[in-house]
Amino acid sequence: MRGAILPAGIGTNRDMHDRHGADAPPEVAARPESQVGNGSGETVRKQVVLVADDSELVRRIGEAVLSADGFRVVLAIDGESTLAAAERERPDVVVLDLLMPNGTGFDVLREMKKSDSLKDLPVLVMSGVYKENVVGFLAQLGAEGFIDKEHLSETLAFRVRAVLRDRAELEASAGEAEAEGEQAAQGDSVTPVGGRRREARARAAAALRGNDRCRTSR
Repeated sequence: MRGAILPAGIGTNRDMHDRHGADAPPEVAARPESQVGNGSGETVRKQVVLVADDSELVRRIGEAVLSADGFRVVLAIDGESTLAAAERERPDVVVLDLLMPNGTGFDVLREMKKSDSLKDLPVLVMSGVYKENVVGFLAQLGAEGFIDKEHLSETLAFRVRAVLRDRAELEASAGEAEAEGEQAAQGDSVTPVGGRRREARARAAAALRGNDRCRTSR
């Protein structure tokens, strides 16, 4: 995945001085615990976030913020290790830097969307450079949001939670639609409750996305 052509507005990485050395491991996982107790003796799976960046500082911030918010964090340092970690861990969310060695964020996003096993994983892209045309291009590639690195510690957990809530809303709506379709096929009367719930969830999700834009445009 070398030699990628970047859209206008993306320059060199300001964190190039922090790039890993040749002896660095291909990826570093955070704490191995993937399950926690819920207070009632039951075990609950921690949601997993893959944070990919060639800057050690950014990886440390991402790990600290998300671990404190209850996630299990997996780290990757370049494009190749990001794809490998995504296949291995199947994270709930991928937080992806744009400019990395051995495959840029653009390359990784394209490869994920071509993969049957990875194409449905939600991806948030982060960069220290914000350009409208770049954000639009990323949306076309399938990214679900953009995070400004200057506000990473303030917004990362919020944005990850927002993506997970949106996904949960979509899955719930799809389940209700399927159930209503089965009812209709059986000749039963279809209750409008599911439709009202979907409308309420859509309004809540729209408001949430509006709050996201406000937070990231500061």
